[in-house]
Amino acid sequence: MTDHIQTKGLSKGCTIALIVGGVIFVLVVALIILVIVKKDDFAAWTYNKTVINEKRLIAESGLPGIDSVEVNRVADEFMAKVDTARYAAVELLPFLEFMRQQATDEKMDSAEAVAFLNAMVKSFPDLEQYKHSEVTDDRTEQTDSSAASDQSY
Repeated sequence: MTDHIQTKGLSKGCTIALIVGGVIFVLVVALIILVIVKKDDFAAWTYNKTVINEKRLIAESGLPGIDSVEVNRVADEFMAKVDTARYAAVELLPFLEFMRQQATDEKMDSAEAVAFLNAMVKSFPDLEQYKHSEVTDDRTEQTDSSAASDQSY
C-alpha cells in the first residue's frame, strides 16, 4: 500500500491560477493609472480622429454652400488649440455634444457640416475669425463670391 504523503501548501493548479490572477490584477491597475495620467492625450486623440473623419466626409460629399477650405482651416485651428491642452473641459462641451450626436453617422449633409463648424466655434469662440464666409443654420445656400468677381472683368 502506498501512502500518499500530503504536502502542505497549494497545489500546482492553484499556484498557477494565483500567479495569473496577480499578473492580470497588476496589468489592470497599471492600465487604470495610465488612463488617469494620460487622459488629456486620450481625449486629444479622440478629438483628432473625429475632426479628421468629419473633414474627410465633408471633402468627399461636396456639399452645396459648404466651403471645404473653410472647414479645414477652422478644424486645423481647433486641433491646434486642443493639442496645446490649455483648455478647460467645459470649453469642449459643445464639441462633445456634436460627437455624441454624430457618433454612428457615416454620411454627411449640409446641416451636419454646419453643426460641425458651429460646435468647434462654440468651443473656442475666437475660431470665428478663421471662417471666411458666413455659414447659416437655416440650410440656405451661400452665393458664390467667385461668380461676382467674374462679372467685374
